[in-house]
Amino acid sequence: MMRKNLRKSSIALAVAAAGVGVVGLSTQAVAVQIGTDGLGEALIYPYYTTNNGYLTLVDVINTSAKTVAFKIRLRDAKNSRDCRDFNVVLSPHDVWVASIEEGEDGQPRIWTPDNSCTSPSLPNTVRNGKFVNLTSADFAGTRSDSDDESIDRCREGYVEIIEMGTSTGGVYATDALHDSDGVPPCELIPNDFNNAATIGAVKAEFREPENVLKGNFSLIRTQTGQGFSGVPTTLANFYSPLLGVDGASADDLVSTAGGLAPSLGDAAPAESFIPDVLTGSGILFDTWSGANGGADPVSAVLMRSSVINEWSTNPGFGSNTDWAVTFPTKRFYVDPDIAGATVAAPFTELFDENSNAKSCVEIGIQSWNREEKAETVQNGFSPFVPGQANELCYESNVITFNRTGGEGILDSKFAQNIDTANLGLFGWTRLDMTTSAQAQVGLTSTGPVVTTYKGLPVTGFAVINRSTGSQSTNYGGLFDHAYQRLVS
Repeated sequence: MMRKNLRKSSIALAVAAAGVGVVGLSTQAVAVQIGTDGLGEALIYPYYTTNNGYLTLVDVINTSAKTVAFKIRLRDAKNSRDCRDFNVVLSPHDVWVASIEEGEDGQPRIWTPDNSCTSPSLPNTVRNGKFVNLTSADFAGTRSDSDDESIDRCREGYVEIIEMGTSTGGVYATDALHDSDGVPPCELIPNDFNNAATIGAVKAEFREPENVLKGNFSLIRTQTGQGFSGVPTTLANFYSPLLGVDGASADDLVSTAGGLAPSLGDAAPAESFIPDVLTGSGILFDTWSGANGGADPVSAVLMRSSVINEWSTNPGFGSNTDWAVTFPTKRFYVDPDIAGATVAAPFTELFDENSNAKSCVEIGIQSWNREEKAETVQNGFSPFVPGQANELCYESNVITFNRTGGEGILDSKFAQNIDTANLGLFGWTRLDMTTSAQAQVGLTSTGPVVTTYKGLPVTGFAVINRSTGSQSTNYGGLFDHAYQRLVS
């Protein structure tokens, strides 16, 4: 397929032809896009785990002189159902940190030593901090989405942080401000951000989000002395309702804790922007008006035709590799609660359509070693099953390389293995995200020039370890995936 090559002049002509004019063109500046400078309004942490002694550290920095409110939501690996969410309010230049971990009772939880205000307040205390257990309530009982209602679904997944609004001053900004001992009052925020009777007053103080959040995360396993650190995928200009200067609108995304809002489906305006530096061939600016509303522009900026990274499986170095491959917007297209009775492209089947607590999509796999030898996997992930395709079936997927036993570095319960034994000890792999017919259909914008994005909305990373046999000398690294795009 031909890659669209649109320069600014081409877009201007297209916008003018559509009757949008210069004002329409200026909305590029406030269309949702990947935050290439690391600051934004929505942060996607591609993978967390509490399996087998792991804990996942998450932090968020408010880089501004304003008070910032955000929603944190932990989503399960299988179907992106809500494992726990609450609101956090950061005073100017504040940092919030938390650990997603297994508690003493064996239950997964989120714990924080931080003093910043949350709504609601976290109910339990341990280790000079507060915590709340994760929950299966969003996929069990009346909310059941399959036969799998186990809390084990929440032991791994991914994290969304969505900025809800900013305040330059008022009772809630004062309530969030730390005193000389580093402790804010938190007298109003815990209740008022979680109460339908008072949320209107909160919204009156807060204005639209701004690109001021910076995130980091670490996957740590203290038993082995290993840690892998990275940064989330950052979405800039996620919510700019008046198409004007960032922060100018009195509109916001403030909502009570425990609800479904805000989500990655709330991008506004429903527009996406991909700059030259990410396409390699020109600007992509598109508007969207499909049934998935604000989810489509977010999917568009994450749509990739290929995922690329390295692997190492050298037993002499004690080296192994796992990949995390996450589809952050998949639920909008496959969860019957959102998508209805019919799956939507670019995905292939509804979650639990085949009564297996899965929603699978076919991919292609081709690997090379460091001396150019290539191998294409045609019989499915190993161990091979005749007639089985290469499929990724969850929202957060883990891929191991050349594992003959066990569950890999991350100890994922949902891991699949690529057999690279014929290629040697080192190499790289490309996952083809355009293999399925639905991924070839992709997503098609409505203007100003109609664009079709092929592939799947994906993010993630590789972790490679070096196990020396000693906790004090083990080490490892985290490497973000590289991607290719295919548009027409």
